[in-house]
Amino acid sequence: MSKVAIDLVPIRPGKGGTGSGIWTYARELIVHLDQVTSDSDPSILVLVSAEQRQLLPPLRNLKLHTFPSFGRRVWSRLFWVHVVLPIWCGWRRIDVLHKLATETPWFCPAKRITTIHDFYHEFQAAQTGQGLGGTGIYFALMTRRALLASRCIVTVSHVIAQEVRARIPDASGTTVQAVHHGCVPSQAVVAKPKVSATTWTIGVVAKLMPYKGQLKALAAFEELNDDAARLVIHGFSNDKAFVRLLDTRIAESSLKSHIQRRDYIRDLSLDALYGDLDVLLFLSQYEGFGLPVIEAQSRGIPVVCSDIPVLREVAGAGACFVERDNPQLIAAELRRIRADADFRAALIQKGLENVRRYDWQTSARRVCTLYTDISQQPS
Repeated sequence: MSKVAIDLVPIRPGKGGTGSGIWTYARELIVHLDQVTSDSDPSILVLVSAEQRQLLPPLRNLKLHTFPSFGRRVWSRLFWVHVVLPIWCGWRRIDVLHKLATETPWFCPAKRITTIHDFYHEFQAAQTGQGLGGTGIYFALMTRRALLASRCIVTVSHVIAQEVRARIPDASGTTVQAVHHGCVPSQAVVAKPKVSATTWTIGVVAKLMPYKGQLKALAAFEELNDDAARLVIHGFSNDKAFVRLLDTRIAESSLKSHIQRRDYIRDLSLDALYGDLDVLLFLSQYEGFGLPVIEAQSRGIPVVCSDIPVLREVAGAGACFVERDNPQLIAAELRRIRADADFRAALIQKGLENVRRYDWQTSARRVCTLYTDISQQPS
């Protein structure tokens, strides 16, 4: 029987709006692979850190191998990826190595599958004009290496699959497969559309970084200028300078008493996170997928999001798409959702219908099929 190794060790759990998208992907993929694999599938070994193991449920079919956590220690991380991991794959006679992010070993005896979530560092460099920097150069190099060394690239959206082909056309021999995230369903009963509440809450759920659109949301909220509305901004403080800027901007706002910024809490459930929101405002400039959109839709919350291709793909017909630089237009859409009960109910229903497309077991089965296909290819 062929052996597949999935490397989670370098991923740091819980760094994002509701936990990082990469960690969410890793956790849910592992849990659902454990449910869908059978004796006829390759044997799957999951490499985890001690910290990650505590965050995973007991598994029946997948085998966990635990290694020490190295946190922020850069040299330990590099030693793991480029020395320990390939040696371990050779020692255990691994046929296929699946890296859940682009930091792939420079050399490895196993055939490789790599998941690419986005091209964040390249996007940031293009936006700021400041170059990639040391970290960005390293991850850009790793991305290129992953594209050239992998038998298959898995992307979390068709938009990122297109970006893969556009950015590195000389990787034409590599198969690129888009496999969407699944949707973690709500454990609560989805409420009926609210039409008469005296107050309403607009939520922004994303890590706190300039391109995620928190300042755009604040400008739209000020344009809305509704005494019955409040704005809740929830996210992990990835960018300390931006957090200071955001806090200053909130403190200077004439509506500061209606605005709350909530820090990321690892153990907060999705139902608790979204439970008091009446609208999700998601004004990101760049995404690989955009998990908060389907998390909100699955909980009966209407979504207003920036009009970018990946959110068109992910949100389907279940969202209002707006120009993120137009606070007047955004405020008008928020007012419409608030005032027009039929429009709100239709938007909620379309969102609930849209999330039916996203199922983690289906995604896990597709990935498992890739394991079988790649393991049968000649070395």
